[in-house]
Amino acid sequence: HQQKKKYKIKISDYNKKSISEFLRSCRLGSTHIKGKPNRAISKPRCAKYLQHLIRLNNYFKKDWDKITKADTEQFILDLQNNVFFTKQNGNSLTEQTKLSYKISLIKFMKWVYNTDTPPAIVNWFDLRAKDKAMYVPSYKEIDKVLGSNNISIRDKFIIRVLSDSGARLDEFMNSRIKDYERYTAQDGKDYYKLTIHDENSKTFGRTVTLKYSTEVMDQYLGLHPFKQNPDALILPPHDYLHTRNGEDKTLKPRTVCEVVKLNFKRVLN
Repeated sequence: HQQKKKYKIKISDYNKKSISEFLRSCRLGSTHIKGKPNRAISKPRCAKYLQHLIRLNNYFKKDWDKITKADTEQFILDLQNNVFFTKQNGNSLTEQTKLSYKISLIKFMKWVYNTDTPPAIVNWFDLRAKDKAMYVPSYKEIDKVLGSNNISIRDKFIIRVLSDSGARLDEFMNSRIKDYERYTAQDGKDYYKLTIHDENSKTFGRTVTLKYSTEVMDQYLGLHPFKQNPDALILPPHDYLHTRNGEDKTLKPRTVCEVVKLNFKRVLN
């Protein structure tokens, strides 16, 4: 068996303390621009910042306040040329992920320099997202996939609620049983409402009506292993998804995306 390469982290005390204090400020909402209200950043977003900053620390190999514009220029070149970082499977980062790294570095450097505007070493970053054709399934295609007998109740639940709510994947995966409430309309039809909390969203909390999810919601909640616990995550973290390469993976955003795509490909193709 091949052993996975360990990701070595060499970080100075200064950099470690800076990351820790930055993440604390994010959770407190004290990294905001002057004149705007405080807004705490969600735990999932902070986890993403931590991941980015650790990799950026390993790339620059110097204290944050010692990074120069020449360093950031080389960083952008390496990012564009897929030299900065590649996935474990050897694939290069997506354009959206590259943009996310640039945004993380800008936000962090604003905090390091204690300024409301990006410092000179990062204020020239191009943050325009490259146009990319995105496939968006039609309601007819979604109904066809959900009507298949070859898809599990859980997978149907994931597809239906994501399409019905318009929620981000992290918002959906951090929701709990108690966030789904059942109502009866004046015409006698039942429906659910999903409450998305501020701490689970990178924008803002809200309540959305799930007009088309009642049947699959009832089926899924009836099978949920912790249905008696309102605080249980809607997708149990110990649960598994069987992927196309025959490997069972724990429920993570990337794995959920893979399975959703696989279900659409299997039914529509």
